[in-house]
Amino acid sequence: MPALGSDKRLKITTVAFVGVAVAVIVWGAMQTKPPANQADRAKGPSPVVVASSRANPDTILNIQKLLTRLGYDPGAADGVLSAKTELAIAQFKVDGNRTFQVTDYEAILSALVSAVSAEPAR
Repeated sequence: MPALGSDKRLKITTVAFVGVAVAVIVWGAMQTKPPANQADRAKGPSPVVVASSRANPDTILNIQKLLTRLGYDPGAADGVLSAKTELAIAQFKVDGNRTFQVTDYEAILSALVSAVSAEPAR
């Protein structure tokens, strides 16, 4: 038979544990930034946009050609954003310590045009 009062200690311990768990959950919820206005609250969290599915094939083709001219290997110059093209873009960004987003294809194209323009004349 359990010692006198052990049920009471068990209940108190359980209540304390649940209280701490609730406090942690509430604290975590308070750390998230609320939406700026009521319209944003109705929309909920903004979805993650995958820009690669919206990339303009002509822009990608030009990016591939310029990457090749600069000595990178973006794969076939076909206007398709392949893994090889994305890798070449990332390497171009790292090599030049550039700050563009790797999904901002217009900024990438602009940086590539600048890099090609800065090349010495052949």
